[in-house]
Amino acid sequence: GAYDGGCGMDAPVPLLAGSGIKEKPFFHVRHGKTVFLFYFREYLTRVEKRSKITCPDGTNGINKGEMTDMSIEVGMKGRAETVVSQANTAQAACSGALPVFGTPFMCALMEEASWKSIAPHLEPGQSTVGTKLCVSHDSASPVGIKVWAESEITLVDGKRIELKVAAYDQTGKIGEGTHQRFIVTDERFLAKTAKKLEG
Repeated sequence: GAYDGGCGMDAPVPLLAGSGIKEKPFFHVRHGKTVFLFYFREYLTRVEKRSKITCPDGTNGINKGEMTDMSIEVGMKGRAETVVSQANTAQAACSGALPVFGTPFMCALMEEASWKSIAPHLEPGQSTVGTKLCVSHDSASPVGIKVWAESEITLVDGKRIELKVAAYDQTGKIGEGTHQRFIVTDERFLAKTAKKLEG
C-alpha cells in the first residue's frame, strides 16, 4: 500500500479504549486504509496498578477495580513549621535532659509536612500513615527559635509513597532523612486496629 507519513497535531484521542491515556499524535503513517498514530508522550491521569506490598490496612496495594489518584506525583513538596517552646523540648518528650528541640518533635514535624502535602490529593475516606522514618538530628535548636520541616515525594508505587525530609531552624539545617507512607482506607484501617482490643 501507499506510504503517507507526516506530523499531526490533531485533538487528543484515546490510545487504547478505556485506558485513560490521551495525547496528541506526534506523527502518523498511512498503510492502505489503516492509519498508525505515533505518540511523542503519554499522560496517565489515572492508572490501575497491582502491588505485592502488604499495606497497613491489610490490602495488597490496590483492590480490584480501585484506582490510584495519579495527581500524587514525584516532586510534590510540603512544609510545616513551629517555634521551639518548653512543650516540644527533649525534656518534655522524656527523650533527653536538656531544654532544646526534641528529636521526637522534629520527626513529628517531618511527618506533618509529608502527610499534609499528600492529603489534598486523596479520595474521600482515605488517609496516609507513616510506616518508616530514618533521620539524623544534627544540630540543637534552643527555646524561642523558629523551626520548620520540608518534604518532597521521591517515589509513588501504588499506595506506597517515599519522601525525602529535612528540618531547619533560623540558622540552617538541623536534620534530614527519608520517610515512607502508605495510603489507607480510614474505615478499614481503624477496624483492623480496633481488633487488637478484642480478647
